[in-house]
Amino acid sequence: MHTLYKYNQADIAKKDPKFLFHATRFVKMLDMVLDMLGPDLETVREELTELGASHGRFGCLPSHYELMGHALDDTLKDVLGEELYKPEVRDAWLKLYEWITGVMIEAGF
Repeated sequence: MHTLYKYNQADIAKKDPKFLFHATRFVKMLDMVLDMLGPDLETVREELTELGASHGRFGCLPSHYELMGHALDDTLKDVLGEELYKPEVRDAWLKLYEWITGVMIEAGF
């Protein structure tokens, strides 16, 4: 476990199962996107388009994506700390998240 990560498995286990399910899926989506980044973004765009369409069918609104962006930003800031979560790192994450959500929102509406 990362030394800056101040939560343990017991803290996580106390969370609502529905929250844990969605949090896990969110992290897996980010992992997928990061793994697929490269010069050809068409494959990851296709995956995000499908995901955005399904979110749209379930009633996900653009404001929900914004809330998740804030949660991601706060989590990275908390986990990495100021020493590692420098402005250029934050900007890179936010640009990536903005691109992800842009593709998903376009597909969902």
